[in-house]
Amino acid sequence: MQVAHVRVVALGGDVILASRRKGERHRVEIEAAAGVAHLVVLDFEGAEVLTPSYFFGSLWFLWERQHVEQCSVLVNVPEPSYDDVELVTKLKRTPIWAARYPASTITSPTLLGDLETTDSFALEQVFNLGSVSASEMAVADDVLSVTGWNNRLAGLWQKKVLTRRRHGRMFRYALPWRSEENG
Repeated sequence: MQVAHVRVVALGGDVILASRRKGERHRVEIEAAAGVAHLVVLDFEGAEVLTPSYFFGSLWFLWERQHVEQCSVLVNVPEPSYDDVELVTKLKRTPIWAARYPASTITSPTLLGDLETTDSFALEQVFNLGSVSASEMAVADDVLSVTGWNNRLAGLWQKKVLTRRRHGRMFRYALPWRSEENG
């Protein structure tokens, strides 16, 4: 799996990540560093502040790029800025992964933002099994049909919460930092 480790402070040279204008100036470097990697680890080590306006100016485009099969994870977010990232998730109605990144490994992943009950159940199944298909979800919980689960999983994929790979006529969905092969 291709991983782009983007050290945001090092790219922009500033520990105060505030204002849309500053974010827009940093966007070109962030986009180049992210490239088309499968997983983008946005590392905020050394940052003192990360505001929603900076996030919208420099980072949000990563969640909007439909032409790239790519998911992003925030690591080393300044503790006081978690509320600001939560605000971004609420305004955009899109959850965002945050985690730790010791030894270049995603650990302690947390999904910031709200999920509906069925989406939370699907995510729990993915965590437990490594990857799932819509038909497996329909067997695990018949509250939705295979089509209903397919729509839910596809929605999480569109929000860049899960990745997917085609297996026959179905898709298998997995966590962004886990390839389906290694569960």
